[in-house]
Amino acid sequence: MKAELQQRMNEEWLALEAALAGLSDARMLEAGVVGVWSVKDLLGHMAYWAHEAAKNTELVKAGRQDRIVRPDTAKALDRWNAREQRLRAGRPLAEVRYELEESHQRALAALADLPEERLSLNLDGGTFLELYALDTHDHYREHTDHILAWRKRLGDT
Repeated sequence: MKAELQQRMNEEWLALEAALAGLSDARMLEAGVVGVWSVKDLLGHMAYWAHEAAKNTELVKAGRQDRIVRPDTAKALDRWNAREQRLRAGRPLAEVRYELEESHQRALAALADLPEERLSLNLDGGTFLELYALDTHDHYREHTDHILAWRKRLGDT
């Protein structure tokens, strides 16, 4: 189970990198990929949630899954996402890209140290495996698809 999860993480990461290939910095700052968000906004958004995955993995590893905090409604999720977008709005693209790379590596490292049986741990609303996937590789796939669709709309593929 863990090996498949690690493989999926790597596959979706490579797909994201391929979706970004050839995009200029200026293009990555253009609004409109998802709503008013730019590629840079999406990268920061994914970085935040991958950091959450790493943090939550550490909590599960320590037996402290009761300390995992998640938004409890769609409105709360929107508020969290808007807050994180605002926090990164003034940061340079290179810094946001670095944050995404670092958060991805941190999530992988935390996963590597997690006993496999902890992935099946039941949390409110599902297993830890499902939560980890939601915040990492499923999230990468979702926004990779957004970036590819945006590039197609622009004729930039």
